[in-house]
Amino acid sequence: MHFLNVGCGYRHCKDNLWTNLDLQSPDKAVLQWDITQGIPFQDGQFDAVYHSHLFEHLSRTDGMRFIEECFRVLRPGGVLRVVVPDLEEICQSYLHILQRARSGDSLSQRRYCWIMLEMYDQAVRTESGGTMAEYLGKEGIQDKEFIISRIGSVGRDLLSKSTNTRARYAGTSEPRSVLKRCAAMLMGTSPTLREAMISRALGKEDRKALKIGRFVLGGELHKWMYDSYSLGLVLAQAGFNDVQRCSPTQSNIPGWSKYFLDVDPDGFIHSPCSLYMEGIK
Repeated sequence: MHFLNVGCGYRHCKDNLWTNLDLQSPDKAVLQWDITQGIPFQDGQFDAVYHSHLFEHLSRTDGMRFIEECFRVLRPGGVLRVVVPDLEEICQSYLHILQRARSGDSLSQRRYCWIMLEMYDQAVRTESGGTMAEYLGKEGIQDKEFIISRIGSVGRDLLSKSTNTRARYAGTSEPRSVLKRCAAMLMGTSPTLREAMISRALGKEDRKALKIGRFVLGGELHKWMYDSYSLGLVLAQAGFNDVQRCSPTQSNIPGWSKYFLDVDPDGFIHSPCSLYMEGIK
């Protein structure tokens, strides 16, 4: 058996059955690769491919190509497991909280700010962590249990600490820009000197635009969202059969419960308000 965990982040599986893949990682056990360039493995090499909270960071076009790549590297009978934020659940929760907040319910009025951030912030932020990180970094946050129930172990870990919240909540590391790569090739200068040269050459607004552009290209933004209907259509279009919605603990991947990818060893669900779907090649 051979399994692939794509966009693993810090939740890479150390079991020798798994290959872990991510854009950048300090861990030598993780293969670094940009998945917009395809998946760097031969056809039919894996019995399962898993990715969690990765797919929504791709455009619809790149996302379709990526799912087709997942199909390609799976053997016949192999399983694709996709975990994404559940658009339908988020919308339903937003509408429920909005209705109760309008009626004067104080609890819903407190929760309204968070549900708006959860739904929209990661699609529009211009710096890592965005307004959500600012919110989580505040002292005396009310209704922490509600936030943890929404974003799981990420929220639990962040709210249990009070420093460097923005840095810990950041999605992916900033990539080297085209301008930086060109500067490195042409001048062979250090990163610090290159930055100084770029800052000196650009005006204030251009520096701001460059900073935002780097962030947008860094992969942290949500570029599309999915419900079970739309994600099912994507998997079916790529050629997958028996497409079904699963729970965090339910999977067609053999031995799923022992890998602790969607559920922590203490039984805590890593990302409770997620959509879990699988298809078979």
